[in-house]
Amino acid sequence: MKKLLLVILSVMMIGALVFGSCGEPEKTTQPTTTTQPTTTQPTTPPGPKRGGTLRVIYTDFPSNLSYIPEQNLADETMAKAYAETLIYWAGDGEFKPELAKSWEIDEVNKTLTFYLEEGVTFHDGTPFNAEAVRKNVQLLIDSQRLANGQYVDSIEVVDEYTFRYNLNAMFTPQMMLHSYGYNLLTMFSPTALEQYGKEWAITHFVSTGPFKFESFERDVLLKMVRYDNYWRGSEYPYLDAIEIIFVADDTIASTKMQAGEGDICSGLPLKESLDLEAMGFVAIPMSGVFYTDLIPDTTEGSIFHDKLVREAIEYAINRDELAAGLGYGIEKAVKRTGPEGTQGYDPNFQPREYNPQKAMDLLKQAGYENGFDTTIYQLIGPTDAAEAIQTYLAEVNINAEIQVEDPGKFFGRIYGEGWSDGMLLFSCPIDPEFAIGWFVHFGPQPIFPYVSLQWPDGYYELLENVRTAPTIEGMHDATRKLMTFVSENAVIIPLISQTGLYIVENYVRTERYQDHFMVWHTYLDWLDK
Repeated sequence: MKKLLLVILSVMMIGALVFGSCGEPEKTTQPTTTTQPTTTQPTTPPGPKRGGTLRVIYTDFPSNLSYIPEQNLADETMAKAYAETLIYWAGDGEFKPELAKSWEIDEVNKTLTFYLEEGVTFHDGTPFNAEAVRKNVQLLIDSQRLANGQYVDSIEVVDEYTFRYNLNAMFTPQMMLHSYGYNLLTMFSPTALEQYGKEWAITHFVSTGPFKFESFERDVLLKMVRYDNYWRGSEYPYLDAIEIIFVADDTIASTKMQAGEGDICSGLPLKESLDLEAMGFVAIPMSGVFYTDLIPDTTEGSIFHDKLVREAIEYAINRDELAAGLGYGIEKAVKRTGPEGTQGYDPNFQPREYNPQKAMDLLKQAGYENGFDTTIYQLIGPTDAAEAIQTYLAEVNINAEIQVEDPGKFFGRIYGEGWSDGMLLFSCPIDPEFAIGWFVHFGPQPIFPYVSLQWPDGYYELLENVRTAPTIEGMHDATRKLMTFVSENAVIIPLISQTGLYIVENYVRTERYQDHFMVWHTYLDWLDK
């Protein structure tokens, strides 16, 4: 099953909760944790080699390089290859320093303060400092894209290298750090934006990262070259350049890898990835947990506003069969938000198992004895999952048309157009560790607004209980209650787990997926050939 994960999309982040309020600079990376039966990356031999161009084939391509108020998940994920955040989410569950060398949370005065690296410059030679951070953050505040932005009273430049959030409420440290130091907070030159404008920023970037902009041809190629004045030291980056090559067709992308026209391939469906692994390529599992879900239009007046209809959809779909048919022995059926093994798991909740007769009974009760017409919207790519769902729904007299859309159109629905009387087939986190990913997607001020998703009464009160829980145990309990509420109301219909595999040649030494799936420290990548 394909990137119903947009490599998306907004999130998300699993690990052990750490309540330490500051971090110390470090340049070590975490080892990859492999939970799936796939080949792990070979042990890196001593001595990185310098030079060469890393060719990365992507089946999803960015449409916006550096205008952060309008970046989608694909844009934000790609930006991590050439831009940097204040801190980053590590694979072991901690946040670690990047452009901020440390931070401090003051619960009494309700502030979060970042202490920045000194002597860092953007690629245009302008300084990276607290004023640059303020301008980047203000862009997100003004566009209402700052996660949990409603809890920010003001932002301030304390001194040249100290930046502070003044908050009106406190919540878990991990959630604050994610919202205000990492998520969508890739730093770009305010001077360049002011000088050249929004349209220029969409097709260019000026960051602090290890590679600077060389050229961009939409849906064809993005090329970046070594930045010789990179702040971490003259030894970095090891590579001379990185080329991001867009190939929309999965078969062609796989063929190009086999022909030696790429060093890395990202975004292939699971089957194609496993086929390449069997040919000798290395498959690196994506860190972070996503699931393939159906998100119905639950707004007033929609067919799916009726809970009985949403319940009928769940009963109509055979998730065990879906996972067996499309999961290649790796994916599993998922029948609740907060699956087993997560903090949101409620052992007392009874999931809706496959029962088409029950589905038809519920539809009759809701006034749809003869069924109805609807549309399943999905991102461009294989339609195996959508077709299987279409078949299940047809058995209970629901006629579902499948509409495949490019990222611009699909995310346009999430941000503004909506999906009237339809369902999104999408990938999003329903594994609510520390509620970080959940708040990013479905919080009071999410980065993805999901305009056709209307929550039942009581949802936001439960969400607030998670945010304000005074203890870890209290947060776990509140999270379980929240996830049970979502499952009981069938607002989001989880289907199967989703494993992303990053396919690389044996000579590639990459830091991708050593931490969270959106972290890519390209300054450490090199080619062993």
